[in-house]
Amino acid sequence: MLKNTAVRLVIFFIVIASHQVYADSKLSIYGTIHLSTDIIQTESGRDVLVSSNASRFGIKGSDELSPTLKVLWKLESEIDASGEDANNTQLKPRNRFIAIATPFGMLLGGHHDTPLKTLGSKVELFENSIADRRTIIGSSAFSTAPDSSNLGNVFDIRAKNALMIVMPSIAGVEIRYLRSTGQDSVNGSDFNSVESFSGVYKNKFFYVGGAYEDQPQKDSSAQRFVGGIEYKQLQLNFLYEIIDSTYQALERSAKGVSAAYTAGKNVVKAQAFQAGNFYKNKTSSGNLYAFGITRQSSNKLSIYTVATFLKNDSDAQFSLMGGEHGEHYNLGLGETAYGLSFGINYNF
Repeated sequence: MLKNTAVRLVIFFIVIASHQVYADSKLSIYGTIHLSTDIIQTESGRDVLVSSNASRFGIKGSDELSPTLKVLWKLESEIDASGEDANNTQLKPRNRFIAIATPFGMLLGGHHDTPLKTLGSKVELFENSIADRRTIIGSSAFSTAPDSSNLGNVFDIRAKNALMIVMPSIAGVEIRYLRSTGQDSVNGSDFNSVESFSGVYKNKFFYVGGAYEDQPQKDSSAQRFVGGIEYKQLQLNFLYEIIDSTYQALERSAKGVSAAYTAGKNVVKAQAFQAGNFYKNKTSSGNLYAFGITRQSSNKLSIYTVATFLKNDSDAQFSLMGGEHGEHYNLGLGETAYGLSFGINYNF
């Protein structure tokens, strides 16, 4: 009995101390559980999958050191809420950083989305679902290059070993610049480095933006342009990108549009993206179409249904479920796929 009482007292004091730390450091614990049931139909047959889609948790905080100086930090990890990777002892890193914020801008260091990726997310209405834009946008026509390199989506990454400057919004314009000293740094060598830049103008009714990213070790670079308008319950977005690369299956242009209409707690969404033919191949394009409805039951809970269609030209092999959807369904050359997904997303 004394042992149990002692354990309870220790737990009690840990809880009290934790509350005090939270109060002093302005620390918060947060996360997202995003699960879906996906029905995939291809020429090869039908599959039913349960997916954990970028489910995650993290801790973040801030300290105001003076009226003009603040420290911000975040440690976020992805987990597989479906249990498929239950034996995996390593949490997948997401944005993890420490930043110093001043009236003149913010300097951030750590592991973070590139400005090019952040810009692309502005047009995304089905993020981390089977209809995610990253199936087409920023992606190669093949999942691997002829030299067995792992390509897939090259231009929507979180950069390791990164420093990023975020300038304060001036007259509606925000500028970001990120430099990664190496995705897989060895003995200080500059391997798989990334340099990314974006500028966005935003007001109450519309936004426009552009971004450029260079990945010299992959001999690839990308330019991305976005824009959108909001009028009452209606939202419209567009995207256009150009990729230059020594990998022929990656060198091409892509474009897309998305639209959403809000009626009470329901949001009706649709989007379409197309990757053009690569290099001199006239039968290597890919098209992704999606339509869905989201029910925002509360600020924390949303339930959705989305239908998608992916069409590969005869010399393309885009794979359904791009981005951070839990299940990646690889397709054959020139194969098409239909998908229907029912998902639930809870934020805490």
